[in-house]
Amino acid sequence: MLANLKLAIAGTIVMSPDLADALDALFMARVPATWTKVSQLVAPNMGVWFVNILTRAEQFTNWLRNGRPSSFWLTGFFNPTGFLTANRQEVCRKHSKDGWALDDVIDASEVLRQERDEVKKGPEEGIYIYGLYLDCAKWDKEKNRLADSDPKVCGYRYARLALCALPSKAY
Repeated sequence: MLANLKLAIAGTIVMSPDLADALDALFMARVPATWTKVSQLVAPNMGVWFVNILTRAEQFTNWLRNGRPSSFWLTGFFNPTGFLTANRQEVCRKHSKDGWALDDVIDASEVLRQERDEVKKGPEEGIYIYGLYLDCAKWDKEKNRLADSDPKVCGYRYARLALCALPSKAY
């Protein structure tokens, strides 16, 4: 798209509505809608979006080079729901002798007190995730619970979570 945009600005090709929208978005330091559609990352401006793209690439590159990470940046996945389903499938395979089926398990989560850098190994079963945010509330680490947000603060980084699949009949 950038090559076509460059040609359209030079007058070599016709400026289509999509190219005009992309040019307007870039001029305003916003992410063009066609890029957001492909990347599935939503960001308030081009700078944040680009940092997210680089962080996503770093997560996948490290995973390929160094093996499974101890924790995952959930919002960096193209399809986070698919990743969580894959986690449930993995747990079901470990418990196949117990008769666990994918349709019979749910995600169970626990908030971890450790920060991402403090844990060097993932859980025996399930995954650790980070990168989530809370709106209109914050996480109180000392009391290990949700608390009211501070005045005029919109979003708080949520603590790291341990996710595992459990039989739904347990709940």
